[in-house]
Order: sequence, then C-alpha cells, then structure tokens
Amino acid sequence: METTIKVLLLEDNATDADIVEMLLKKEMPKCEIKCIMHQHEYIEELNNFKPDIILADYALPQFTAIEALEILHQKKNSNTINSYFGRNFRRFCFVYYKIGCCRLYFKR
Repeated sequence: METTIKVLLLEDNATDADIVEMLLKKEMPKCEIKCIMHQHEYIEELNNFKPDIILADYALPQFTAIEALEILHQKKNSNTINSYFGRNFRRFCFVYYKIGCCRLYFKR
C-alpha cells in the first residue's frame, strides 16, 4: 500500500505554485499538496496537516523561509525546509544552510 506524502508549499505566486505542484504530481502522483502564503496558515497547517515535506519560496509578503524554519525549530518538529530561489540567491545560500535548510533549489 502506497502512503500519501503530504507537502506543504509556501508560495505567493500562483504561477510558481502551479508549476511546483505540477512537477511534484509528476514525480509523486500520490502526494497531497497544500499551498499557503501567510504565517498564521503555516502554523495552523504544521499542527493540523502535519506535512512530510515543506517547500518554501525564500520570500513571501508576510514572512520568509528563514522565519518558517525558525518556527519549525521552535515546535521541535523533525522536518526541515527545502527552499527555492529566483534571483539574488547567492547572498542567502550560506544563511539558509547555517540555520538548517536541507536543500536549496533555483527557479529559472
């Protein structure tokens, strides 16, 4: 029996969210994806949805992937954040790895 992988996607751009969802569904057809963009939704979904994977755009209007990772650490959650970047990614890479971001992906 296949288990469903729960993916929490932090994204504020609808087009980017659609692309990420399409790619995830292609590789993991059984995944369940929730897309959010606000900090209060993120905290709620950590408690209720209990994601296996968290993908986060590096900068959302209300908070950043770094703040999302800090919230995750405060909750003593064993997940980590996988973040992706568009432009200006080089200045963030070291900071993300230093605080525990698992993987970084680059949008093109």
